[in-house]
Amino acid sequence: MCVVRYGYYPSDPRVRKEVVALIDNGYQVDVVCLRKTGEPRRETVDGANLHRLPLEHRRGGFSRYVLQYAGFFFLALAQVTLLHLRRRYRIVQANNMPDCLVFTALVPKLTGARVVLDVHDLMPELYAAQHGGDLDAPVPRLLRAQEKLSCSFADHVVTVTDLWRDKLADRSVDRRKCTVVMNVADERLFPRGSTRVRRNGDLREHGPSIVYHGSLIRRYGVDVAIRAIGSAMDRLPGCTLTVLGEGEQLKDLESLVRDLGLEGVVVFSKKSVGPGPVWEAIANADIGVVPHRRDSFVDEILPNKLLEYVAVGTPVITSRTRAIETYFDDTMVRFFQSGDDQDLARCILELCLRPELARSLSASADRFNDTFNWANVAVTYVSVMDRLAADG
Repeated sequence: MCVVRYGYYPSDPRVRKEVVALIDNGYQVDVVCLRKTGEPRRETVDGANLHRLPLEHRRGGFSRYVLQYAGFFFLALAQVTLLHLRRRYRIVQANNMPDCLVFTALVPKLTGARVVLDVHDLMPELYAAQHGGDLDAPVPRLLRAQEKLSCSFADHVVTVTDLWRDKLADRSVDRRKCTVVMNVADERLFPRGSTRVRRNGDLREHGPSIVYHGSLIRRYGVDVAIRAIGSAMDRLPGCTLTVLGEGEQLKDLESLVRDLGLEGVVVFSKKSVGPGPVWEAIANADIGVVPHRRDSFVDEILPNKLLEYVAVGTPVITSRTRAIETYFDDTMVRFFQSGDDQDLARCILELCLRPELARSLSASADRFNDTFNWANVAVTYVSVMDRLAADG
């Protein structure tokens, strides 16, 4: 089997979980992906054979992304074709973005292989949210056409939530050939209930620790969390916010911290951080925050960071979105109004001053883990691959 991803391995958590699940169930897996400076072209990781292409991801405007995607597409098309001629894949899986990466499996499909498209993100919604929110504008319409063609080419489509399965079924794919493989936390990296914090007293006694991890981009609202910390500081001396991750907003966020006089209170990793240090930060945090700004795209994503907080047992404060409300209610997480730093500050104070509430939220949120855990989700994912392999 071959997995194609415009991204890095093993730093892409979803792809890594899928690959490890496949290998644990007897599959031989090749991964075609990007190559960071200093990484070897060929390497075996997690039992998978990595074939890294000579490209790195660079953030930029739409035209830059198109050029990068096009360059990767043609290199991956050649690589997958050559590998297939030697190994005769039964299945090729392409992980978006972009959706059209499924066509790197053209030769394998013509010679009998099955093709899977894993839709991590809905490209029309993402572009529209970044450029005015109009799904009927020319570029989102073009992206919908690309999505539909890609889904039609694929023998099966997997995606991350029921909301997105419904949307894909409405416009691009027969519901019967679309399966939800939720992007829940990997228990081997984020063990269930592994928080080290005992919430027995007023958090003002030791200075509460708050954590955010993920990309530093505007729609993820890290600036909202920083302003909230600034507002809460008078009543929470010693409070800290640890921000793990990198992104285009880092310099603006550092400037905001200086303007608010929060040096030493807000700490940035300034780089991408692996799962080990992320777990360490979450396990030692009093609160995990998900301060996303609500828009047409964010409203329908179920953030990885939220699911990792819930897995570890760290109480969560999150902006209220449609996707999160589909799986969590007010007894499981503390919701605040998206973009409202004062409301977020109020929620932080509430959880810090009422440890019994923090304990209750954490315990109730753990119910989610009973059903939505990677052990269960991996069974669903591998069963899809088994059916396709048997049909090939």
